Amino acid sequence: MRRIRTILYIQLTSLGLVVAGCGGVAYKSADKVANDDAGPSADAGPLADAGRCIPGSSGWAEGHVGENRAGVGTNAWGGVSSALVLDAESASASGLSNTAVSTYLVVRDFRLGVPSTAKITGIEADIARNSLSEPVTPGESRGLVDYSVRLTRAAGIVGADRKAVGVWNNQPQVVTYGTTNDLWSAAWSPADVNDVTFGVGLAVTYTFPAGNDWAFVNRMRVRVTWTCPTP
Repeated sequence: MRRIRTILYIQLTSLGLVVAGCGGVAYKSADKVANDDAGPSADAGPLADAGRCIPGSSGWAEGHVGENRAGVGTNAWGGVSSALVLDAESASASGLSNTAVSTYLVVRDFRLGVPSTAKITGIEADIARNSLSEPVTPGESRGLVDYSVRLTRAAGIVGADRKAVGVWNNQPQVVTYGTTNDLWSAAWSPADVNDVTFGVGLAVTYTFPAGNDWAFVNRMRVRVTWTCPTP
């Protein structure tokens, strides 16, 4: 029996299925072996922080919390949790008339798992959005527009405003804010972006002197890019 066990142990070891440990032997599953053989992804995100840092990005990540946040206007968003995923439902700011400004619609808690030793190099946000009405005339610069697009963390709303120029369209569009090398004029640590308070906030306004419009946001998400320290 000992001879059979010894032969089996040697065979399993040669296949990488045995890991020596304190107090005994642990056996890897076939899935674990396949994952080990595949190696880490350059865009590994949450998988990259197992004691090492791999340069890359989090990939586009959806949030887990939607909320209204004070700090600008008073027109609150309804259905804020509908801005978490791309589906048939949207968060909305209704009946915005001349000069009215919404509160911030904030989506946060992206659960990015950025490696603890990473250096954050860029933060992007994309927002799937549309208005109820068409622009009054082609090329019109007045109507429903971004009022403010900023990032959030534990200290509150921070960094530079990255609002886009131009009137919203009544056809759904995805607009990207920031770039892979844009930190929005703020310093960011892995702990900052991994925290549940890290998010993106959007406020809108209606600038045409007559009428009103509604803003709809179907999803807000982020992507964080990083490098790693030289060993």
